[in-house]
Amino acid sequence: MDNTKRLPGRTRTHDAHPSWTDYVTHFDPTNPTRSQGAFCRWAGIRPSSLSAAKRKPIRQWYEVQISIWVEEREKLEADEQQ
Repeated sequence: MDNTKRLPGRTRTHDAHPSWTDYVTHFDPTNPTRSQGAFCRWAGIRPSSLSAAKRKPIRQWYEVQISIWVEEREKLEADEQQ
């Protein structure tokens, strides 16, 4: 048995399209408020839809939504630190 620590979530079966590189860095599977699941709940989309979209070039809708989500998360985190 392997004693390495596993991160939560599923193992990646498909690589993300290179156009997603700047965006997937904002997702943190160890933080429930910054995970892909949190983004999907916020955006009102199914996680499977996001997974499928990540295999293709990023659409403008996803770029805009992820940018808004990141800005909102950063604002909330800044407010919590005050």
